[in-house]
Amino acid sequence: MNQTIIQEHSGLNQFYAKVYAFVGLGIGLSALVSALMLTVFQSQLIYFLMHGRLWLMIATFAELALVFVASSMAAKNSPAALPVFLVYSVLNGFTLSFVVAFYTPAIEDERTDSCVRTNEGTFVTLDTVL
Repeated sequence: MNQTIIQEHSGLNQFYAKVYAFVGLGIGLSALVSALMLTVFQSQLIYFLMHGRLWLMIATFAELALVFVASSMAAKNSPAALPVFLVYSVLNGFTLSFVVAFYTPAIEDERTDSCVRTNEGTFVTLDTVL
C-alpha cells in the first residue's frame, strides 16, 4: 500500500557539479584579471580610462558578442564552447576592472588630479597669453 519511489540522481548531480566547477573557474578567472588590472597594470588602466574610450566600447560589445557565440556553441554541445567561455571570462574581468576603478576613490583621485593639473595648465597658459 505505501509505495516509495526512489530515483537515482547521481548522473544529474555529476553534471551540475561539472557545470558549477566551470562557472567557478570563469568567475575566478574574471576576478584574477580584474585584480591584475587594478594592481599590476594600473597605469594602463588609467590610460584606458582617460584616452581609450573606443577600446572600452569595443571590449564591451565583444563581450556581448561572445555571450551569443558561446551560447550557440553550448546549445550545439561543441567542445569549443569552453575556450570561448574562458575568453569571455577574461574579457569580463577586463571590463569589470574599469567599473571598479571608476568607483574606487584612490584611482579616481589620480584621474581627478590629472584632470585638475591639465585644467590648471590651461588656465595658466590662457592667463599669460591674455
